Amino acid sequence: MAGFAAVRDDEVLHFGVALDAWGSGLAVAAHDALVARLRHAGVARPWLRVYAGNARGRAFWEKLGWACTGEHTRGTMPPYAELLTYALPPEIDRNPA
Repeated sequence: MAGFAAVRDDEVLHFGVALDAWGSGLAVAAHDALVARLRHAGVARPWLRVYAGNARGRAFWEKLGWACTGEHTRGTMPPYAELLTYALPPEIDRNPA
């Protein structure tokens, strides 16, 4: 397995690629395919949560046009880490149909 994504309605629940694929462009290609599928399904503004302390993850989403909404929550399991909500504005489309 090289990567995975899981969504529920307009929320991206999980997204990742294998460590040995980091830097290969696979994550960006998977992201673009995921966004294209969401847009095709009628999702105008997909969103997700990222751990506040995950600088690498936050930088990835921001590089691809996602923006922090200012909403934050806490994880459901100890240590109840802070989660930030990110959303992709409707006008951001790196892969127009």
